[in-house]
Amino acid sequence: MTQPSNLMEKQQLLDFQDRQLLDVFCDQFSMRLGDTPLQSLKALSNAFSCLPYENLTKIIKWSQTGRASSAKRTPNEVLFDHWELGTGGTCFSLTATLLHLVRSLGLTAKPVLADRYYGQNTHSALLVWIDRHTYLLDPGYLL
Repeated sequence: MTQPSNLMEKQQLLDFQDRQLLDVFCDQFSMRLGDTPLQSLKALSNAFSCLPYENLTKIIKWSQTGRASSAKRTPNEVLFDHWELGTGGTCFSLTATLLHLVRSLGLTAKPVLADRYYGQNTHSALLVWIDRHTYLLDPGYLL
């Protein structure tokens, strides 16, 4: 795979230059960033794997908002709910949260959709590019 060029993405996926959430994440997990981008990605991925896959939080938010489109959980919600309640998220909210953190490291990353046997675009993961290498991170399956 090659590094993406000017891909059209939703604005909410582009505004991740703020490192504040990454700094809080590192503090909460007593995580030290590595000396290289790949070492930092590995440390981040290892700590992030503590967040469980679950869909109860999405169901609860959906019932509170009354609309599936309003049930999307932000990276802040996913992480602060995890630290307070031990929750995690669906593959979509986990991927969006990990995307936020990876981009906060200054790395190039993009979410991707995947098909499963029961439907198209029913799973998401993250592609990250470092030194002309592509890495697949799949927080829904802890890969």
